[in-house]
Amino acid sequence: ASIPESDILHRSGDLPFITAASSNPKFTEQGYDNVFRMVSRDDAEGPADVSFIKQFLKATKIAIMHDNTTYAKGLADSAKQAAQASGMTVTYFDAITPGQKDYTAALVKVGTGNPDALFYTGYYPEFGLLAKEYVSLSPSYKLDGDSADVDPSVIKVAGAALTNPGITITTLPTTEFIHNAKNDKFTSEYQSKYGGAPGDYSSYEYDGMMTLAQALKNDGGKTDAKSLNAAIHGVKISDGITGSIAFDGKGDRPAPEFLAVHAVGSPPAFQPIAIRQNGTWVASS
Repeated sequence: ASIPESDILHRSGDLPFITAASSNPKFTEQGYDNVFRMVSRDDAEGPADVSFIKQFLKATKIAIMHDNTTYAKGLADSAKQAAQASGMTVTYFDAITPGQKDYTAALVKVGTGNPDALFYTGYYPEFGLLAKEYVSLSPSYKLDGDSADVDPSVIKVAGAALTNPGITITTLPTTEFIHNAKNDKFTSEYQSKYGGAPGDYSSYEYDGMMTLAQALKNDGGKTDAKSLNAAIHGVKISDGITGSIAFDGKGDRPAPEFLAVHAVGSPPAFQPIAIRQNGTWVASS
C-alpha cells in the first residue's frame, strides 16, 4: 500500500511520507524527494536471510516459497538472486495461496527437490500453519521464516510446533528484540498506558515521529513540503531507539544488523540464536 500512497502524496505537492514498515525497494526508487524509510529494504533483507541459511544452517540447496503478495514476492526474488549469486542451488521457487487450511502438499513438493532448507517469505498466519505441518511431516530440510513471521500471533497459530529445532526466523530487530534503555523505557510506558506490548514495528514508528520532530526543530518549524523534506533529509540522530538515523538521497537508512530467532519454552517465546555482524552470522551469547 505504501507505493501507491507515495504516488498520491507526490502528486499532491510532495507531502512528506515516512514509513515504518514498507520494505519494497521501489518505494524509494521512484525518484521522489518526499519518501523516507525507517526499516531495511527487501534487497538488504533477502541477502541477509540467505546468508543465515547458508552460513549458519550450512545449506547449499535452498527452496524459496512466497505468497504472491507484494512484500513476499519482492523478498523472494531478492533471496533467489542472492542465493544464486552465492553459489547455492535453488531447488524450488513457487507460491502458496494465503488463507488456505492445509499446505501439506506444498511442503511435500518442496521435499522432492531435496533442499537443505525452505525459506518462506510470506506472513505469520501461513508460516504458523506451515510450521505445524512441517513438524507433522518431519522432512529432512529446515524451515526458516522472515520478518513478517516473528509476530507474537504466530505462536497462537503454531503453538509448540515452533520449538522444533528445525524451525528458525530471520528478522530485522523488531521491538521485542531491541535492548537498550530507550526502547525499554518506551516499551514500559506503552504497556502502562495501553495495557499491552507495543507492535513489532512500534519502535520504528516512534523513531519516525522523532525524526519528523527533529526536522521541524532544525528548520525553525517550517511546514511547507519543500522545506520539510529537505529538513528530514538532513536529520542526523545518533541515539534513536532503533539505532542511528540518517537518510541517503533516496530516503533509505543503512540496513540494520539482522537477527535469527527460535522459539523455546512453554508457552513458546522467541529468543535470538544468532546475529549478523559485518556480514557474518555469529551465535548469540
